[in-house]
Amino acid sequence: MSEFYVPPPEIVTRIIDYPGQHVLSKGSNGHHDRYGNYTTVALVSASSDGDDQYWSLEGRGGTCLFRNKGMGKVIIVGSANDPVPFFLAPGSLTSGASAQSFITLEPGTGQYDGYFRLIRVCSDNVGILHSRSGRLEVVTLDSRDKIGSVPISSEQYFQFDYEPMDVDSIEYNFKESRRFNERPHILVDTYLSNDTGSDQTLTYELNEKTSTTSKWDYKVGIKLGFSKKVKTGVPGVAEGELAFDASFTAEWSQGKSVTREQAWKATFPVKARAGERIRAKSSVWMGNVEVPYTLVLKNRAGHRVEQKGIWHGVLAWNLRHELKAEKPDGTEIRMIPVE
Repeated sequence: MSEFYVPPPEIVTRIIDYPGQHVLSKGSNGHHDRYGNYTTVALVSASSDGDDQYWSLEGRGGTCLFRNKGMGKVIIVGSANDPVPFFLAPGSLTSGASAQSFITLEPGTGQYDGYFRLIRVCSDNVGILHSRSGRLEVVTLDSRDKIGSVPISSEQYFQFDYEPMDVDSIEYNFKESRRFNERPHILVDTYLSNDTGSDQTLTYELNEKTSTTSKWDYKVGIKLGFSKKVKTGVPGVAEGELAFDASFTAEWSQGKSVTREQAWKATFPVKARAGERIRAKSSVWMGNVEVPYTLVLKNRAGHRVEQKGIWHGVLAWNLRHELKAEKPDGTEIRMIPVE
């Protein structure tokens, strides 16, 4: 289970429902005798974007005011039977806010790890927010003790989708890394033949690729949002040791694997005696690697946040060539040095 993280107020985020289809947003304007002029809170398509869909969370301990970036006001969560259950109103931690504007983020577990429920608790009732067929609804209970009586469903869970951010830095802790399951991988195993009656210089050409995968496994800190990607460098092997590989950068989304194709090329002469068959084999080492990382992200306003986790990958390194002269029955005659 990953550590649940609530972003600081300086980092704004969208709130997307469990299927990833709808996002919390400023809604329409209206008027009611009870409220006067108001602006609702609603769900809109997650494929759209705009300031009205971004929220800053202000508070401590997972109970926060949700302030709309576009309008600057906070969410009020009423009861299911209210004429307007959700609307935006003034409020702050310093000047005061309605009890109906403090929303608790309850982390999910199991299949809902990384998601959260939104629960508004007041002295006389409790509201649990739901996303139902693209509509924002609230289930109202008369006591906090009854929260556990509400059957868990995907309609109750939401996730963060942070504003665009760039990689400020990434550090891999190679001292705490782990290498395992190292094994040779054959790229080419072929034959070159000199069918003439005199010594010849043949040409061996290698042009192959390896395909490997890697993934950044989030553990602590900010978790990249539903639709966001970042680009950063990855570990590699240099002279047999793990090191930062600046030659390859990967664009990745949280929890998604990245595939890397690595080209292996070589061309060199091979001296073959009359009637000789040369067996040419090229191989690399491949192995699984785990490296702890610390990723620092920066938003457009310059605010920085961290993510920590484990980079998991398969690496390939140490290209080698082996040349042997053989008899037609496969008996080795001699080793041939690579020039």
